[in-house]
Amino acid sequence: MNKNLGSTSLRGKKRVVNPVQSYDTLPAPLRVWLSEVVLPWPPKSAKRIWVKTLSKGENAEGALMAL
Repeated sequence: MNKNLGSTSLRGKKRVVNPVQSYDTLPAPLRVWLSEVVLPWPPKSAKRIWVKTLSKGENAEGALMAL
């Protein structure tokens, strides 16, 4: 399976988290927003902004506007 790596002395990195699982744990409004955006956003970055905005007292709609 590692046919396209070429010859390198660098070690390969293993993923710590499952990207699908991290997407599935996001709140429903945030998942809908991520599915409709033009440019791809990593779930981790979107969740960080979501949590930060909600902690400031904004509602879900305000958090989506911050994104």
